[in-house]
Amino acid sequence: MSKKSTSNLLLQQLANGNFETCKELFSKDAVVIGPGGELSAENFLKNFYIDNIKINVTLFNTFFSLNPNVCAVYLQLEEHKANGIIVKFNCVAILENNNDKIEKLTIIFDTYPIRTKFPKLF
Repeated sequence: MSKKSTSNLLLQQLANGNFETCKELFSKDAVVIGPGGELSAENFLKNFYIDNIKINVTLFNTFFSLNPNVCAVYLQLEEHKANGIIVKFNCVAILENNNDKIEKLTIIFDTYPIRTKFPKLF
């Protein structure tokens, strides 16, 4: 599967709420690095689906690296939390693949909206 196909499928399955299909896109030992630190892909996905009842994904662009195993996607997530809060933010997700499986997913968030809403945290 191509890098673009893998990244698009991941975003589609996140939006569809399909935990098992998302999990199958990752290698057994895959990790996700984000604001919460480093987690196994399985734990990240479990937490992601526990916290969100609906997810809207808007893909802005896909970027390809000179490294054939790496690509990045620039997207917007709109997360509808179980407690009724809706959180909307932009992020970049960097996917590192090996043998058609995601080995590492690094998520970089645009924190500007959070910093302006909660300046004392920063």
